[in-house]
Amino acid sequence: MNKFKKGVLLGTLSGASWGLNTIIIAFILTLSIFLPYSENIFISALVIAFLHDFFSSIWLILNLIRLREIKEFFYCFKNKKCIYFLIFSSILGGPVGMAGYLLGVNYIGPSMQLVFQLYIQL
Repeated sequence: MNKFKKGVLLGTLSGASWGLNTIIIAFILTLSIFLPYSENIFISALVIAFLHDFFSSIWLILNLIRLREIKEFFYCFKNKKCIYFLIFSSILGGPVGMAGYLLGVNYIGPSMQLVFQLYIQL
C-alpha cells in the first residue's frame, strides 16, 4: 500500500472514530447519572472532559512506550519553560476546550456539529 492510500485510509478511520466518539459522548450526557446536574450541565461536561482526556493520555503514553520515545516525554518535566507551557496548555486544552466541545455536543448535537464543520471548511 502506498503512502497516499495509507493516509486516506488512516484519515477516514480517524474521522469515523472521532464521530463515533462524539455520538458516545452525547449518549453519556443523556444518562441518568447526570440528571441531577441537568441545571448545571457544565459539571457533567467537566467530568466527561476529565475522563476523556485521562484515557487519551493513557493511550498516548502507551503509544510512546511502543515507539520507544518515552524519554522525550520525561524530558519535558526536567525543563522549566516546558513545564510552564504544559501547565498553560493543560488548563486551556483540557477543561476549557473540551468542556466547550462537550457543551456544543449537548446543545446542538453531533449531527449539527458535522454540518457546521463542513460549512466552515467550504
